[in-house]
Amino acid sequence: MKRKYIWLGFLVIILGFSYVFFKYSENTEIGGIRIVSTQKLNELTQGLSYMGKTPNAGELIKLQGQNPAFDSDGQVYYISQTVGSEDFEAVFQTDRDFRYYIEDDGFGDLDDAMYEGRPLRVWITDFDTYTICNMIFTGAPTIALYTDDIMSAEYGKGEITLFDPEDEDVHGLSVKNSNALIKHNPNSETYSVKLMSRSYDDEKKLSFLGTGSNNNWKLYKVSENDGTLMKALLASDVWNMINKDTNRIRIYRLVELVVNDSYKGVYLMAPKWTAPYLGLDSGWELARSEDMGEKEKNELYNSIDPDSMSRYALFLQISYAYANVADDYIIVYNGLGNNIRESMIVPDKIEYAFGGFNNRLNYMSLGEVSGISGLLFEPENMGLERGYYEEEIFPACSRLWEELREDEFADDNVLRMINEYRDFIIDGGLHARCVKGNKFGYHYERLEEYIVRRMKCLDEYYMFSGEGNND
Repeated sequence: MKRKYIWLGFLVIILGFSYVFFKYSENTEIGGIRIVSTQKLNELTQGLSYMGKTPNAGELIKLQGQNPAFDSDGQVYYISQTVGSEDFEAVFQTDRDFRYYIEDDGFGDLDDAMYEGRPLRVWITDFDTYTICNMIFTGAPTIALYTDDIMSAEYGKGEITLFDPEDEDVHGLSVKNSNALIKHNPNSETYSVKLMSRSYDDEKKLSFLGTGSNNNWKLYKVSENDGTLMKALLASDVWNMINKDTNRIRIYRLVELVVNDSYKGVYLMAPKWTAPYLGLDSGWELARSEDMGEKEKNELYNSIDPDSMSRYALFLQISYAYANVADDYIIVYNGLGNNIRESMIVPDKIEYAFGGFNNRLNYMSLGEVSGISGLLFEPENMGLERGYYEEEIFPACSRLWEELREDEFADDNVLRMINEYRDFIIDGGLHARCVKGNKFGYHYERLEEYIVRRMKCLDEYYMFSGEGNND
């Protein structure tokens, strides 16, 4: 009997060691890439020639068969992946002619690497050479644009690849790839993308990031001065709240963008404003404010439907900072010959929302302004006659504001929304990698204070005294 217990004890010990060894082995690789100490890597590469920057490094790793977004300057792979997902190995593939290792420098786990926004060093070797790249795991969707043509104001042939870690139709990372026509506006750092068939003869539609099937897309740069990364996104949600009962809803999504193997930063992706997107027939046309002469601009601006102008005026009052005259819009009009039958206005790039242009329109300077007159637009700032504004636009804005404050724009709801943005930005590591000086928390707190103050200011301006502020 005593011998039986001894053997049983040995069995338990052996099973325990096996379990520990199994768990250790399980945690020493990601997607088939072994995690190895720096000392061991130096031993493994001893006698091998260092390749330096290899021109084909971006092709040595695949995600569902596609080259991941790769920044050749920093030799950095951007791997878009849901935090804590165990499905990474199913979509991660390496070139069989090479060996891959992740340097174990306090690696922790994948969640830690993403949250801290830090790059992992990847060593890639073959029989006689090796190179070292970096790999960043991001919780944000990642877009790679490729084109053989010089980026210009004219469309050139290229390709778009979207890596979406939150695709509702699949379990794990979803990759969508399409031929595309691509153009770049260097002044505003925006990109226009038109999805095309393999032959480039016909347009085709894809659903990106839960915004619905579309064939024309815009990519807008998030201001480098926006230490929260969320001001333009918040402004886009404000626009959608104001227009919830219209066809002028436009969903924006935060993405990280790499163009021709060069990392460009955080962008907003949205369907492009077009007549088909707005559900309008071919008689409707669109004109951007920056492309119009003064005469055309005044003619179109003065023809805008009062309801549309009221919604846009309220959008400006909520979303734009002190002394900022926003001349960033598109006019959608139905023309018959030289006569404009009707028109409406929508925002374009949503630049500088909530004081995103720090060197001139910093929302922090609002503390120097007393009263509400300096915080809000005057009718003249919006190109409106005072009489028209006071008789038609102001009353309509006041009614819309009251509706918003009693529902979507109650303090609790707005703060909950920006908290969700904050969690997304932090969980994906964007706060650590894309905000200067590790000051994301500071900027976020200031924005939160500013929004609460601005809503109270608007309550006073529109003479609203309901329960929307949830005090």
